[in-house]
Amino acid sequence: MNTKSLNTRDERGAVGIKAIIALVIVGVFVYAGIQLIPLYWDHWNFEDEVTTNVQFAYVNYDREKVQEALTAAIYGMLDKIGAQYEKKNVRVKVDNNTKKITVEVWYSRTHNFPVFPPNPKPFYIKVENTPIS
Repeated sequence: MNTKSLNTRDERGAVGIKAIIALVIVGVFVYAGIQLIPLYWDHWNFEDEVTTNVQFAYVNYDREKVQEALTAAIYGMLDKIGAQYEKKNVRVKVDNNTKKITVEVWYSRTHNFPVFPPNPKPFYIKVENTPIS
């Protein structure tokens, strides 16, 4: 009986199973990336847009209407990315004497990745800006 050929045949089957398992694992990571990376990408872009709006608020808006204009702009940005939020969780504080602006936003986004709790995923940003005197 030829035992060498029998063992070689068994090893080839084991390699095939390992390759399938490796492909399944890679597939899970790719699916996770497709589901989660856009959420974080939108969060970083949202934070960047809010920071830019806060930095140029006194240039772009009337001094008396800075708070209302920033709040409306933030609502628009949140709607644009499809975020779930409550208006009480969008806080814009403006001190016209020192021109200090503080923005805090809590919002959430849903995803379709079942093993990544919580769903919806909560996000938070806090942006402060005080101009140079």
